Amino acid sequence: MNNQIMRALLTFSVLLVLTPSTVAQKASGKAPPTALTHLTNTYPGAAVKEWKKGAKNWKAEFELKDEEYDAYYTPAGAWVRTEHNIPKSELPAAVTTALKANKLR
Repeated sequence: MNNQIMRALLTFSVLLVLTPSTVAQKASGKAPPTALTHLTNTYPGAAVKEWKKGAKNWKAEFELKDEEYDAYYTPAGAWVRTEHNIPKSELPAAVTTALKANKLR
């Protein structure tokens, strides 16, 4: 009986460890492991909606603190950029001034 309990605990532990990487890798294929690691370490608590393979790069669509983000990675898994929309009211003053000076609103 002790062996059965130990096996069950071991199996449960392995599943618990593997679950986050499976959840982070939704939908459109298998993202590069380096990208998965970067996203998990850089954005702890992020809820990945989907990984998409584009013509050039991988895109991770995720939510963090009720905000939507897109992170882009090369096929080798190197981080390219992260995009996140913010309202105009949150732009730094220097950016607002530059936009007005160039008549971009």
